[in-house]
Amino acid sequence: MRLATRLDRLRRDCAAAAPHQPASLSVSNAPRVAPGRCGRLAEDLGGSRVAEGLVHTLTEGRFDDGQGDPPAPRDLPDTVRLAKADWLYLDTETTGLSGGTGNLAFMVGVAGYDQAGRLLVRQYTLGSFAAERDMLAELGGLIGRDTVLVSYNGRCFDLPLLIGRYRLHRLNQQLAELPHLDLMYTVRRAYRDAWPDCRLQTAEQRRLDLRRVDDLPGAEAPAAWQTWMRTGRSGPLSRVLAHNRQDVVSLARLHAAMVEDHAGPSGGQADLRRIGLAWQTVGEAPRAIRYWERHLGRLGETAQLELAAAYRRDGRWQEAERLWLSLYQDGCGEAACALSKYHEHRRRDYRRALAFAQTCDEPDKGQRVARLLRKLGGRTTPWNLELPLTGSVANRYQAAGLPAVSMK
Repeated sequence: MRLATRLDRLRRDCAAAAPHQPASLSVSNAPRVAPGRCGRLAEDLGGSRVAEGLVHTLTEGRFDDGQGDPPAPRDLPDTVRLAKADWLYLDTETTGLSGGTGNLAFMVGVAGYDQAGRLLVRQYTLGSFAAERDMLAELGGLIGRDTVLVSYNGRCFDLPLLIGRYRLHRLNQQLAELPHLDLMYTVRRAYRDAWPDCRLQTAEQRRLDLRRVDDLPGAEAPAAWQTWMRTGRSGPLSRVLAHNRQDVVSLARLHAAMVEDHAGPSGGQADLRRIGLAWQTVGEAPRAIRYWERHLGRLGETAQLELAAAYRRDGRWQEAERLWLSLYQDGCGEAACALSKYHEHRRRDYRRALAFAQTCDEPDKGQRVARLLRKLGGRTTPWNLELPLTGSVANRYQAAGLPAVSMK
């Protein structure tokens, strides 16, 4: 059978099956939108038509609760290496919740600070499929040399989708090369053990004390745009616009909140250990130490051990020893091991190293004890040594039938 004949047969089969198939938002079967409808859409959304079938909405104000200037780029481990940053907060509403070339962004919201410290929110809404190229061009015009994208799960969803659409239209774009701060990972680092999940609205409620009223769920956004395309009713689309605006505003506020959690006096329920380790990972050990010291009264055992290790690496042995002793007196076996190593290798005090080795939790405890006994000539037994024993440590020694004596 000739190829042309086969194609004609496939077209007839598709036409016959079309009335029985569910509606789709692909370009091929999308209804054509009259130009007059797009003008009405601009009025309904409180915006202006910047191109045929493309509506632009601008909102401005101090959405950061009057806190002043936007966060500095060096206030998060994720952006500490940036010399300059022109933050661009971005969120999309799409025709579907999965990937693929048939999925596109019918609404893009972006926000950025002006020189007066106001947050300007720009939203672009497609009134027709034909305007997608114009929308992408408008978005590209907002990207400068120092632009840093900020999103929430944009690394896996928003950016790949937009980059694919730019390529489909053969438009030059810089999105793939731009620095990108995905706040979802920043929030997860700080709160994944304290919150039930790390969705944006959970972060809004628990960190920003923000609870949306009459908000359209993001999962309903595709249906709202489908309603507009088929019936011309813009009511549901107006709710999507309000939802998208709140998303980008929350991104800006959440960015400031994460800066406060990572570099300021506030920690809330944040995981102090992970935040300090994040500073260490990017080569900012002094900032990690200062952060842990600032929250010392709230540090758990593992975080205090990390701080003591940071002191050790920095050559601050007295601070490390003081912290290890405090942990040891609370029954921390890891602190006992650290003190044993400290006295053996740093102080050459084998008697005290041997005493601390008795309460080590490490697997090679027996080898450590045997080695220290050899260094002492085998004449000293661990229960003849003086130790700073109090509380649970003293109880452990008494349970083992060993005397708990205090340090002179």
